[in-house]
Amino acid sequence: MEISFTGIRNLQIAKSRQIKNKIGLYPSSSGKIKQGELGICEYKIRMDLTDDSKGKDYNELLVAMGKAQKGLNTGFFITPNKVEIQMTKHNILDDDIYKDYSFSTFKINGEDVTICDRKGLSLYTYMAKLTRELKQKFNLSDNQKEIINTINSSIQSEAEKFIELLA
Repeated sequence: MEISFTGIRNLQIAKSRQIKNKIGLYPSSSGKIKQGELGICEYKIRMDLTDDSKGKDYNELLVAMGKAQKGLNTGFFITPNKVEIQMTKHNILDDDIYKDYSFSTFKINGEDVTICDRKGLSLYTYMAKLTRELKQKFNLSDNQKEIINTINSSIQSEAEKFIELLA
C-alpha cells in the first residue's frame, strides 16, 4: 500500500486531559488494600482527506476500513472526506502491581475501531502510516509532533498486543 498524503487539507491536531479518577480496590503485594487511579487523555486528528493526482489517500482509507470490520466504510462519513481519528489513552497509575499500565482505544468519525482479527490490522497500519507522514510532511509545532508521536506509539502498541495474542 503506497500512500502519498498530498490530499490532506485543514489539518487540526488536539489533546485534552481529563482529571484522574479513583478506580477499584485491590490487595497490594504487601497485603495492604490499595486504590488505583485512572488518568485519561484524548487526542484528535481532524482533516479533509481527498484523492489527488499523486495518490488515492481517501480511497486507501476506505479500503483499509472495509477490511477492518464488516460495514466500516463510507457510512461513517457524515460529511464526505471529513476524517477524525480519535484516540483515548487510559493510564492506570499506581505504585504497586499495576504500575504504569496503559491501553488506548481508537475511533474514526466517532465509530470504534478495534482489532478483532488479522484484517483489522490493515486499518491500524494505515493510521500508523498516516501519523508518520503527517509528522514528516507538515510544519508542525513541537506540541503537535508530541501528540502525533503519542498516537503513533499507541497504534503500534495496540497492534503488537494483538499480534502477541496470535502467537
